[in-house]
Amino acid sequence: MKKILMFLMIVGVCFGFDINSIKPLVGDEYKKVFAKYFNEDDTAFNTHDFESDVKLHEKYCHAGLSDACESLGHSYVLGFGVKKDAKKGLEYLKYALRHAKSEIFKEYYEYSLVVANEVKDMQQGDAIVNIIRKYAKKYTDCNARKNDKDACFQMLILAGILPTDMIGVSDMSGIFELAYDNDVFINGAKNSKIAKMISEYNKILDR
Repeated sequence: MKKILMFLMIVGVCFGFDINSIKPLVGDEYKKVFAKYFNEDDTAFNTHDFESDVKLHEKYCHAGLSDACESLGHSYVLGFGVKKDAKKGLEYLKYALRHAKSEIFKEYYEYSLVVANEVKDMQQGDAIVNIIRKYAKKYTDCNARKNDKDACFQMLILAGILPTDMIGVSDMSGIFELAYDNDVFINGAKNSKIAKMISEYNKILDR
């Protein structure tokens, strides 16, 4: 038995953590853990304390909260708080997408994965510049209130990938309000993806 356990430990070290071994949370347990995650102090990311931010998302992701895996995935793709490992990062992002708890979360993670795939082979600085440019374009399109019906939704996703100072804002509240107002104007309250996100959050948090 001891030799078998030692072998299993060696295999674990050699092959690393297998994300597919994480059992996703469901039902009331998911809601309970999501509420804790939602109320966590997440200032570490915006103050560039990336190592603490990784620990926070890793704790929840490895506990089965698929939503935390999306943020963890971008940390690996960009090398924020961990050694850059795009392959590992994409696995986390795919896990979040596979286990998305609603259609609107699925759409969010789909675009998040698209962005990660576009920058996965870039050096960190180049990847950051690429995301900032995408954000600036979506910000302009969202403010224009025409043409791109997903501009505001995608702008919000891009804004969440980088610390606020990198996209030139002091906090996310102003960006969120702008994105929500313009998204509702463009698509109507019924079809606004941001409104659907809010509705989904409220359901999970029993608000």
